[in-house]
Amino acid sequence: AKAVSDYRNDKITGEEYQSKEMKSLAYDSKREALEILEERLSYTKENDVWIVNPQGYIELLGKEGYTQKTKNAIISIFVLIILLSGVFAYEKKSNVYYTMKATYRGRNYIFRKKTAVASIVAVFIWLVTGATDFYGVSVNYNLENLTAPVKSLMFFKELPFQVSIMTYLILVYLIKLVMVLCVAYIICFISTVTRYEVCIAVSTSVLVVPSLLYSLGIDIFKYLSLSILVSVSNLLGESTSFVFVIPIALVMLLGIT
Repeated sequence: AKAVSDYRNDKITGEEYQSKEMKSLAYDSKREALEILEERLSYTKENDVWIVNPQGYIELLGKEGYTQKTKNAIISIFVLIILLSGVFAYEKKSNVYYTMKATYRGRNYIFRKKTAVASIVAVFIWLVTGATDFYGVSVNYNLENLTAPVKSLMFFKELPFQVSIMTYLILVYLIKLVMVLCVAYIICFISTVTRYEVCIAVSTSVLVVPSLLYSLGIDIFKYLSLSILVSVSNLLGESTSFVFVIPIALVMLLGIT
């Protein structure tokens, strides 16, 4: 402010004014950094947590990464539909469904083998999406202090439980695995009662369309969106109680059934 006044009154030259302006901007950056540090120090004192650089975790687990994770979840579900819709529908298409059910190996052995293959496909897709997440973040950030309490990340301050960041990451990706497997089994179930083309249409309508509509901003479809459960981060990251267990349990029940 003094530099502006002096410049207007011709007490300093334009070069001197620019020099003082640059110095002021540098001090503004330092003040902003200090405010962030003071905020984090205050948070650690109030919550008995560590000071952790949150940047990598913000992208991996925070809201900034929700959109990409939702897209990945929708793609994963659709790929599962394409790959698994014919697993049990093929026998109907070939008109050997009832013949196979009349034999021991057709009734039990093939069912178990096909279910195992569907599980392997689901695990592979889970591994690919998980590896993509980690690679995308690790290229730009170091994920440090994994043993710190998860509430050291301020965007998790309302989380209803306290574990280490590493444990939280393991929990998130284990739930993702369970959800992906359950989605695979639901598709397989639809495949057992419909033909291949019908299975694709029904599975897409039930499992993908609500997620797409929710991703487009139609919030009412949030409660039917499987992408939230498959991506998990959105569900846990915004939880202030253990209510998040209910939709996970419902999908698990469907998958087991």
